[in-house]
Amino acid sequence: MKGENVMKQVILYSSDHCIFCVKMKEWLKQNQISYIDKNLKKREYSQELKQYNAVGIPFILIIDNKTNDKKIVQGFQPDLVKKYLND
Repeated sequence: MKGENVMKQVILYSSDHCIFCVKMKEWLKQNQISYIDKNLKKREYSQELKQYNAVGIPFILIIDNKTNDKKIVQGFQPDLVKKYLND
């Protein structure tokens, strides 16, 4: 999947103490998917996440750089991340 998400930006809201966040980071790295990690220990990222009414983490935002279309994945759902990156 390397390079497939060049047209899409992946933003991961996470916490160091969340096992599923750690698993998602590992999965993204194993699949060579670049992402921006917004760790919620930073207050600004925690505030930013509130705008999405997230019910938990990991919370992944996939933004199409061409259309600015946004897809949201809540929880550890690698198959859904893969689907959105390939849409």
